[in-house]
Order: sequence, then structure tokens, then C-alpha cells
Amino acid sequence: MASISPPTPAAHAQGPELQQYVGVIRDIHVANLCNVAAAAWLAYDICITFPQEVSLVWRAKWSIPKVLYFLVRYYTLISLLMMLAVANSLTVPVSVSISHLLKDDVETLTT
Repeated sequence: MASISPPTPAAHAQGPELQQYVGVIRDIHVANLCNVAAAAWLAYDICITFPQEVSLVWRAKWSIPKVLYFLVRYYTLISLLMMLAVANSLTVPVSVSISHLLKDDVETLTT
């Protein structure tokens, strides 16, 4: 019975186009890891400062700074979680994933 040997480095180098795809996939992976870290950090910050936020911000009267605070505070977390859901979903159409997450990268590769 013949043994299967691991592929040689020459088998992986099948042209510059493949290397570009590998680079793009690596960049997407790094971006996803950064998004996970940012979402975790923001969620942790929200959890540890929530009692102060309730007493200082939620009980204050409505004003423009209060609205901006809530928009920045919670929209950022929701946005990060939505990006992660789309980036890691297997059921989202490729056109949605590309158009919202990789638009600039795809345009750079195709021009």
C-alpha cells in the first residue's frame, strides 16, 4: 500500500493568483480576529460600567449628548456583531458578503 506524503511547497505555489487568494483569506481571518477582540472588549466595558451608566446617563434628561452616547456606545457593538455574523455565516449570499465586507479589496484585486 502506498503511503501518502504531505504536499511539497512547490505544490502549494500554483501561481500568483493563488497566492493573492491566500493573502486575502489570511487578511480576512486577521480582520475577523480583530473584530472579535473589539467586540469582546466593548462588551466587557459595557458590563463593568453598566451600573454607573444607569445612574449617571439613563436617569439624566434626554439631550443631544445622551443620544450620541447611546448611538456610539451600542451601535458600535451591534455593528461589530453584525459584521461578524455576516463574515462567518455560511448561508449569506456571496454577493452580500463581498459587497459589504470586502468591496474595496475585491475592487483592488479585479482592477
